[in-house]
Amino acid sequence: YMTCPICGDKTHVIDSASDTEQIYRRRECVGCKHRFYTVEAECINREAEYKLKTLRRPKENEVHTL
Repeated sequence: YMTCPICGDKTHVIDSASDTEQIYRRRECVGCKHRFYTVEAECINREAEYKLKTLRRPKENEVHTL
């Protein structure tokens, strides 16, 4: 299972989609309700079956400063 990058609790998949090379999953944390996306792509490296990247999606009330 995937853990939340914010609090470390379990997450569940809300939505998923795929194209020819990648699977996109929208996830939500069971504990803190943080939502984020993961992108799963097949690796060229034979030692790893999948490469997982986490893309953070800010909540509506979250403000980002540069």
